Amino acid sequence: KHCAAGASGCTGSSTGHVTPSPTTALALCFQLDISPAYCWPFQAFQRQVVIRLPTQVRPTAITVQPYLKKSSALGDISNAPRDFTVSGEDEEGEEETLLGMFSYDIEKEPTQTFPLQNELPRAFRLIRLVIQSNWGKSGYTCIYRVQVHGKIMGIGQA
Repeated sequence: KHCAAGASGCTGSSTGHVTPSPTTALALCFQLDISPAYCWPFQAFQRQVVIRLPTQVRPTAITVQPYLKKSSALGDISNAPRDFTVSGEDEEGEEETLLGMFSYDIEKEPTQTFPLQNELPRAFRLIRLVIQSNWGKSGYTCIYRVQVHGKIMGIGQA
């Protein structure tokens, strides 16, 4: 699954949106409508999404929102992702750099930000999120929103 931030070129029920500033890039992927039942569901776990940013970015953190507070009040949040990795890729998607391995905590707020753990050798335009496991739901894992934070790099700064 590929998501082009800032465009509606995502496959399935996904859309993209980007709000850049001079120093920060923020790429939102998946549904802009984050009402209950409008998540990005995928069977079981071991799923991934590649986010194409509008420009080269030196990422600093990733934010994941797998459910809403109001949906968690309804009960089961076992479809939230548990363990996931984040990687940066070159333009061709051939060279991948691991940026961090993370665990989402269902005891905390639904929207969680994870600072990247590895020092970045360069900027990236492609960011890969791979869900390794969820919190026990056997049928599917669900995500409403992913945000990539970082510094926008000018030409020759990548």
